[in-house]
Amino acid sequence: MKKQEWYGVINGRISLQKRKSFQRLLQYYGIDTATTKYFGHAKEILQQAAKYQGIISIGGDGTLHEVINGINLEQQKILVIPAGTINCFARFVGFTRAEDGIKLMDEGEVQKIDLLSLDIHRQNESREKRYVWGFLTFGRLVRITTLASKFSVLPKFMRYSLSTILNQAICSKTNVTISVNGHPAVVRKFSSFILNNATSGHFSSIPSWDMQDGSAEMQMVNHNLFTQFIASFSRFIKLPVNLSWINAVQSLTCEFDKPVRMMADGEIISGIRKLDVAVIPRCCKMVLPPGTGMKYRIPGFRGNWKQFH
Repeated sequence: MKKQEWYGVINGRISLQKRKSFQRLLQYYGIDTATTKYFGHAKEILQQAAKYQGIISIGGDGTLHEVINGINLEQQKILVIPAGTINCFARFVGFTRAEDGIKLMDEGEVQKIDLLSLDIHRQNESREKRYVWGFLTFGRLVRITTLASKFSVLPKFMRYSLSTILNQAICSKTNVTISVNGHPAVVRKFSSFILNNATSGHFSSIPSWDMQDGSAEMQMVNHNLFTQFIASFSRFIKLPVNLSWINAVQSLTCEFDKPVRMMADGEIISGIRKLDVAVIPRCCKMVLPPGTGMKYRIPGFRGNWKQFH
């Protein structure tokens, strides 16, 4: 693909110095760019970029989320240049520098990944459709992320650690009526709820995932203060909480007893009363380093998944 057939979307929330650096880099290759000014702006920008075959997402996981929701999935492909806070996707596929991403325009290979398709029902009776490439979550991790965003003056590695510590004394519960894969609905209470397509291992104990298997993984736990404290370390050490994960989730319907906040690909969405989710297999084209594997597995995990009842 000629470089002129690419279009760059730069997250306007990154520093001015970085933005100018990315603009100069892409202009050197003759690539047009636009910079977002507010949440959702990338989707508006991409409505005017239909003529380009490839879109470069310059930012973090949230920028990638907006780009995926703004492109023509059948006709356009995405290349990620990491410039966000955590950059889960870029870390997963094995590069962290802008130069690595630029090389992929010529040297990368296209792989198709699954997406989660969301139908969001809000408390004001409005509805919204979204795609999620990574994972969505309710409860504890949403609180941690929301609080961490208020510590922007701190180094990245300190924000989430401090927020996690401050949230240890909070263990709120939510009731949900849930149906998995079309089975009869049941009522559950949770303090933390994660539906994973990819990369939630940076924040949880998930034992494995595959971005091309047509299914998702789910964890719904109802912690008390003690088990919540233990779970905070489940990402770093092997604990029985690994066995609380359910795999082979292809569809999901949730109705909550009160409006809840959801985090999807790092973005917070409020006022949700009902959520319908379906896994769309291999529908999004990503430009990746040659030979990139789209699977993750904790060493020693033997595939002992919990069954949903």
